Amino acid sequence: MKRVFLLLTLICSLPLMAVLPPLAQSLREIKALAQDPELYSLLGSAEMIENITKTSTGYLITGSSKQVAATISYLPATKGRVGPASFEFTYELVG
Repeated sequence: MKRVFLLLTLICSLPLMAVLPPLAQSLREIKALAQDPELYSLLGSAEMIENITKTSTGYLITGSSKQVAATISYLPATKGRVGPASFEFTYELVG
């Protein structure tokens, strides 16, 4: 009986254990930002990223002379899919 209970507990909690911890998810998001051609285009090749700050809606990327607000939208998970959250960014020049 204990084995059945343990097995059911593991099976029921499996999807919850597959979600990335906050640090891993944010690192994944920052890496995606750094590799996004749209952000590169907005900042320009002469701009150096000085700071990336987490905001309530995404990230604020501060360059040597420009700031870009990156709004993150989390996409709905497909049924049966486990793993990191899917997301996409929209960008806006600030100031």
